[in-house]
Amino acid sequence: IEASALNLHNPTFREAVDFLEKDRTDANEYVEGEYVCSHFAADVNNNAEKQGIRCALVDVRFPSSGHAIIAFDTTDEGMVYFDPISDERVRPVVGKRYWKCIEPKPGYVYEKPSFNDTIEDIVVIW
Repeated sequence: IEASALNLHNPTFREAVDFLEKDRTDANEYVEGEYVCSHFAADVNNNAEKQGIRCALVDVRFPSSGHAIIAFDTTDEGMVYFDPISDERVRPVVGKRYWKCIEPKPGYVYEKPSFNDTIEDIVVIW
């Protein structure tokens, strides 16, 4: 365990949101096969830890694929999840379609994807 890991803290919900608003990972370009959701999640996680904030990598598993997101165990609202590509809040539920779990930013609407994004498992990795 790195010494810095001992200094991580669980943020408040506001602290987590403030961190995401300042973090610029979401401005990175998604490049299929090179810089994808797992890279976004790892970068946000590393940036949070550099700020002393405890952040989890989350593997959301679909029938034939998956998606990497992040989570914070906030001191006031418990576990909260965010998509690291868009910083949108996600409320993942096993058995529910992922696209229906996203809280879109104002003015944005998600459409049903061409693949089955039914959540089969949610793995939180600290």
